Amino acid sequence: MKTILLAGILMLFGCANTSTEYQQPNLFGLAADTKTDVMALIEQASAVAPQSVEGSFVFDIKDAETTWPYTYLNTEEDYRDRRNITVRVFAGVEKDVRLRFGQTLEEYFSNSRIAVTGEAKRVKIIFLSKGKPTDKYYYQIHLDVTSIEQIQRL
Repeated sequence: MKTILLAGILMLFGCANTSTEYQQPNLFGLAADTKTDVMALIEQASAVAPQSVEGSFVFDIKDAETTWPYTYLNTEEDYRDRRNITVRVFAGVEKDVRLRFGQTLEEYFSNSRIAVTGEAKRVKIIFLSKGKPTDKYYYQIHLDVTSIEQIQRL
């Protein structure tokens, strides 16, 4: 009887999850089924410019691209789309993502829902011609992420 009980206990502990993968806690208390109204945030950030809109936001990331020293996470496939919000992640965060999750920023956050905390602000993007600024420009809404504590995949 003791042998059966011991075998049962060993089987129970043998089936337990022994994964050592880092599980990021829910930093902002935002539910995965929550999503920020992107157009409303764009309108709000534009209305208060040059100030910013502080908060925690949930976005679906459709595109990611790294141009040193930043990785840009975009809510639209075309970053120039007026419906796009760009999360600009600073290079120092790349190391933390690699250590915790074993992937690059692009790999880890591409095609995922993220929660991010920070300031959404309107940024003027000036067109260049032959490497020189022109009088043409457009605006984007950016959120800067300088710490792994500001962003998480849901």
